[in-house]
Amino acid sequence: MSLPKLICDRYLLYPTVKAGRISEVFMATDGLCPGKIVAVKVFKFGLFKDEVIQEAFERESRILSELQHESIIPLLDFGVEPTTRRPFLVLDWGGTDLTASIDKNNVREWDSFYELFGRGILEALAYAHSRGVVHRDLKPGDLLRTDDGRIRLTDFGIAKYREFLDASLDLRQFVSEPFTPENGYDPNYSFASDVFGFGAIILDFLSAVPLKKWADLRKALGQVQAPPEILDLLEGAVSADPSVRPNDAQFLLAEIERIQGVRRRQTIKRRPCFFVLTGNALNGLKKTEYLAHERDAQTLVVRELNVGSVIKKHVRLNKETGHCEYVDGEYKLSGANMEFHAAVDRETTANLVILSAWRPSSSADLDRSREEGWYHPFEFKAGKHPVIHEGKQQIEDLKFGWE
Repeated sequence: MSLPKLICDRYLLYPTVKAGRISEVFMATDGLCPGKIVAVKVFKFGLFKDEVIQEAFERESRILSELQHESIIPLLDFGVEPTTRRPFLVLDWGGTDLTASIDKNNVREWDSFYELFGRGILEALAYAHSRGVVHRDLKPGDLLRTDDGRIRLTDFGIAKYREFLDASLDLRQFVSEPFTPENGYDPNYSFASDVFGFGAIILDFLSAVPLKKWADLRKALGQVQAPPEILDLLEGAVSADPSVRPNDAQFLLAEIERIQGVRRRQTIKRRPCFFVLTGNALNGLKKTEYLAHERDAQTLVVRELNVGSVIKKHVRLNKETGHCEYVDGEYKLSGANMEFHAAVDRETTANLVILSAWRPSSSADLDRSREEGWYHPFEFKAGKHPVIHEGKQQIEDLKFGWE
């Protein structure tokens, strides 16, 4: 039985825009909202004639209709066309296919792609995952671009509707190789299937390898130009072992944002911040690091502090109260391998004074300390600041940056 042009006396269908394996997408006008253009997705098969299945279809549709995010195409309405008994979904008219609207050669670089498209995709996934919704079949064709350049994801949870259709379907034929996991959807790692899809999409955009088979993902990974930390995340994301992938898009987004934040801070033009070593710090360094001269000690400190060091307020135990308290004007600097207790020079307030230095008892202790610190925008130099008023401003900025 052919599909009528007017569905439920409301949606007037225009010719098919896109035909898939189990559904057709039509542009349509909404009779209740004159002039409003919507997308109507009509499944090619009817629902199972079972009350449980009918309820499941309505339940899933209600869940998706509550998924409201600027980067997700919202589900506006749903129902069953009474003549053909074919279920349909009404979605916002979302935009044009991303892959057809851009030249991939212009976005091969990681930072550009992430800022333009990647973050929006991942934020949409993270939002859905925070509400317990899994896309299940993420692929480049699900990415749409609006006229103002925003990225929007479509077909959230659509893969689950296959379970409701009254047809002898081999669900394996609907696997979107290589964007869905090779071992299929694993309910024990449901969110990780979307992480896999996101990783594969990244590789599709950032490499020149045509992605046809799962084996192509490894080839593409070898071509991608991205920071080592990002490549490690991508390699884990497209792992065949779901336990290796990040648990969900929320975790992956947080990790990528952390890495990007560190990289941004490291590329900021650093301002000079001067320090001097006290006699106690100098003697301690000479003894523990086997240094002969003050210049050697200064060089060691400069090297430690200028390779991604972090700073935080110094904490001291108050023996009277038994509580740990911040000490005004004193800081703890955590470098690549060592830590330093520093204070603002009370005489000039234009530079720091290194009071002591030590190597943490373990790399785990150093990592914990670094996680609590602030990635500052300073380049440390030995000696006193040659321009007092500029040095004072740097110290004020250091205080303000932490607080």
